[in-house]
Amino acid sequence: MNLQKIEQSLNIIASEASFILHIKDKTEHEQALILIERLIENYEQHVPLIDLLCMSIEKYENTADEFKDFNRRQSELNLGVKD
Repeated sequence: MNLQKIEQSLNIIASEASFILHIKDKTEHEQALILIERLIENYEQHVPLIDLLCMSIEKYENTADEFKDFNRRQSELNLGVKD
């Protein structure tokens, strides 16, 4: 494992596409969705990056104001479902 290469790669990601690790707003959310669509075309090659993006997207969608009503309705539906 080459830690220097890893650090350099993470610095590039942080400067070019920080939304991969943390989505801050609607624009970054849209960028993440576009990127994930492209990566899925070669899924096997991009699994680790897709996993990171999925976690960032999920975290953003669970906490962003624009999704609050949707998440509330979804929770209400889930509470109504009986096993």
